[in-house]
Amino acid sequence: MLQRLLHHTHTLSPTEKSMGIITLAMFLIPGLDAIAKLLTADLSPIQIGCVRFGLQALLLGTLLIRSDKILPARHVLLRLMMAGFWIAGSAGFLFWGLSYLPLANNTAIFFVEPLILMLISAALLGESIQRYQYLAVIVGLLGAMVVIRPNWEAYGAAALLPLLAATCFASHVATLRHLSSHIGSLASQFWISLFACMWMALAVLSGELFEIEFLQWRAMNMEQSSLLLLMAVVATLAFGLVSIALKRAPASLLAPFQYLEIISATALGYLIFGDYPDGLTWLGTFIILGSGLYLFYRERRTQQLLR
Repeated sequence: MLQRLLHHTHTLSPTEKSMGIITLAMFLIPGLDAIAKLLTADLSPIQIGCVRFGLQALLLGTLLIRSDKILPARHVLLRLMMAGFWIAGSAGFLFWGLSYLPLANNTAIFFVEPLILMLISAALLGESIQRYQYLAVIVGLLGAMVVIRPNWEAYGAAALLPLLAATCFASHVATLRHLSSHIGSLASQFWISLFACMWMALAVLSGELFEIEFLQWRAMNMEQSSLLLLMAVVATLAFGLVSIALKRAPASLLAPFQYLEIISATALGYLIFGDYPDGLTWLGTFIILGSGLYLFYRERRTQQLLR
């Protein structure tokens, strides 16, 4: 049976292999959120992010220690520093949201990120936006509101935290646009992780100086330290798989696969925390997914017509 599986794998095209790789990555990424949700009971979200990105930078640095392409040009380094700032903000808001919201709800609201990215690209990068793209954004945001509304009474303004996380992540992606030709994906992830750790360390330092409890460092035990190390390993593996997949297939083809996260997020939320989305949450999730998939479909179709 193993021989058959290996033979079948060898007969797959690079695009088909990429689709399998990205699927595996999308099932791994919600595991990061599940670990973070477990840790937010005792540790601050900023502390969790700081240690995760620090360990991730250490792991990536070990892989790149013999590479002569790790040091980018100054203008690239500045952009990576800004990308680190945005990913730090995204992780901070996402982990903060996880301390209040069920895993699937948090993930569903975060999925408005591609729609927000489109708006940022239009406003800051001067990209033209068609009428159907605006329609997709409006429908997607309405879907997010459907998910948020049933949670508002229970969670209050905390239901907006994954929306802020999505905005920061969209800003992160926009900052990295057109940077792939200047630096390798692993080196890029190393610097972004290092800078994200630095920004979060500054936030923790501010919390200590100004006695802001939310930002303060809390004592960790061996179990929590082990979970943070596991989180860094899973993050390095997952985003490494994403980088490998993107080298073998176009991003426009692989982008819809990110919505597979909702499956593993729902499963982990149910198995670990006993959370299961209600009817309105599922409705809002499908609206968000539908608008995002429609947008990807139209963009791919437009690109095919231009060839």
